[in-house]
Amino acid sequence: MKKVQLIICILLIFSTISAIVISDCYSYNKSNPLLNKQWYLQNNGNKDAITESADYRDYLEMKCGADISATEMWKILLSHEYNQNVIVAVIDTGVDYLHEDLQDSIWINTDEIPGDGKDNDNNGYIDDIHGYNFCNDNANVLEVQQNAGENGHGTMCAGIISASDNNVGILGIAGYTNISIMSLKVLDSEEEINSGNVSSIIKAVKYAEANGAQICNLSLCIAEYDDELKETMEESDMLFVVPAGNGSGRGIDISKKHVFPASYKLDNMIVVANMNYNGRLNKSSNYGLDYVDVAAPGTCIISTYPQNSYKYASGTSMSTAVVTGIAAVLYGTTNDMTAGKAKDLICLSVDINEDLIMRITSGGSVNGENALKMVLGFKQ
Repeated sequence: MKKVQLIICILLIFSTISAIVISDCYSYNKSNPLLNKQWYLQNNGNKDAITESADYRDYLEMKCGADISATEMWKILLSHEYNQNVIVAVIDTGVDYLHEDLQDSIWINTDEIPGDGKDNDNNGYIDDIHGYNFCNDNANVLEVQQNAGENGHGTMCAGIISASDNNVGILGIAGYTNISIMSLKVLDSEEEINSGNVSSIIKAVKYAEANGAQICNLSLCIAEYDDELKETMEESDMLFVVPAGNGSGRGIDISKKHVFPASYKLDNMIVVANMNYNGRLNKSSNYGLDYVDVAAPGTCIISTYPQNSYKYASGTSMSTAVVTGIAAVLYGTTNDMTAGKAKDLICLSVDINEDLIMRITSGGSVNGENALKMVLGFKQ
C-alpha cells in the first residue's frame, strides 16, 4: 500500500499547562479552571488568556467580541429540553479516551465485548470499543500511549469539541450536548512527518457512517486529488468539517492551488479558515472565495492533550474542531438535522467581516448563538 504524506493542519503545540484555578469571566459557570483561557468562546479583550501560547503576538489587538458567542449559545441551549444523541467521528491521530476531560464523552460500541479478541457485532473489526486504528489494523486508538505526541492532535480536536463540564480543565463547545466522540486513527505521528494511507481515511469514513456518526471532524489535508475519497464523502449522509489548510508562512488561495479534501466542493462539507484573536484571518491560513466556506477561531487555542494535560495550538485544524463543536450543538437540538441543513445554518449565521468578504464564500466567521437561534426559530 502506497504511503502518502497527510498534513495535520496545526502550526504549533506549546508547553504543557497545569490546571490551576483562575478567576472565571463566565458568571454562570465557575467549574472549569481553564475556561478563561478559551478566548474563542467569549473574547473580552483580555490578553492574559493567551500570553502563555507560543503563537501570541503582543503587537496584535485582542479584539473584544471576536469569538463564537458560546456563552449566549449555551444559555439558549440550556433553556431548551432538546438533547439528541450526537456521534462525532474524529478521523485523526487517535484520541486519549482516558483523559479526565474527555472520558465522559467517548463513544462506546455497546455491541462489542472488550478484550475478548472476537468481532462480537460482526462489523469486521475486533474489539472496536471506542473506534479503530486504521494505521495498524487494530482497536488500539492509543497505539503509543506512553508517547503523548502520538495522539496529541486528535486529542486536542476532541477537547475543543466535547470536553466535559466537570470541574476540570476546559469546556468543549458541545460540552452541554449529549455527544460521543468516536476515535478513528488514520495518522501515525511517531514519524517526523505525519503519514498514512488515503485508503485508511476511506475505511474510517465508511466505518463512521456504518456505526452511526452524524459528523466527521477531518482535520487533515492531502496534496493530491483522490477520486475514491471524494466519492466516499459525497455519497455519505454525514457532515464533513475540514480545514482550508495552512500555508508555509503565508496562506494560499486554494481556488488557484488546490488542497484536498477542501477543494472537493461538496454539499455536505464545510471548509474552515483560521481566524486570529484580533478578528482577522491568520496570515498562515489558506483561503479561497470559491472553496472556503467560513472562518473560525484557530489561533492560541488551548485544549486537552494526552496524559491529562493541556496545551495551546494554532492552525486550521483547531478552527475545524470549533465548527464541528457548533455543528454538534445544532444536531443535538433536533432529530431531523441533515448535513446540508447544518452547513446552511452555519454559513448563513456568520458574523460578516470586511477582512473575509473577498476571501471566503460566506464572508464571515461562525457564530454559534446565531446558528442555534435559526434552528430553534428563536424570536427576540
